[in-house]
Amino acid sequence: IRRRGKRRKGTVLPERCGEASKIKLTVLDRDRSLAGKAKGHFKAAVSEYGKGKASDDDARQAVAIYWFAAAKFYLAEESFESFLSVKFPEKLDFSERNEKKKKDSEKRFKSFMADKGKAGEKANGAYMEVREIKGGGAAWAIAGAARIGQISENAAVMVAMFPP
Repeated sequence: IRRRGKRRKGTVLPERCGEASKIKLTVLDRDRSLAGKAKGHFKAAVSEYGKGKASDDDARQAVAIYWFAAAKFYLAEESFESFLSVKFPEKLDFSERNEKKKKDSEKRFKSFMADKGKAGEKANGAYMEVREIKGGGAAWAIAGAARIGQISENAAVMVAMFPP
């Protein structure tokens, strides 16, 4: 007979939820100074695009669109990193034994899901803008679509782990 709350000797607790084949993601902080400079350059590239006269040279126009799409994609990466950085709440307890802990856990989990949803919507919107660019930005449109897929997969895993 096992006592409630005690583990059997030799029982190993899992290190994480979910399948071991899934990635374990760690978001690293960027150097704010370098990231700020890069963001300034990308914003300048976006604002300068289309200010000059349209080129009669199709190849030149395609190159301009390509780099415009690249700048938009890299600006969207900040919102993707913010989405990934939303921390899952620790020490959740949904057991019926302690109603106070359960309510607190439900509140923190709902807050997490709302924050994750808002961050995901913002990132999706930024990548949708990249996907809409026509005439030379196909590679970046594909990259944007891939990010949208990654955001959707991340949300689907959360729903699978904690169905509504």
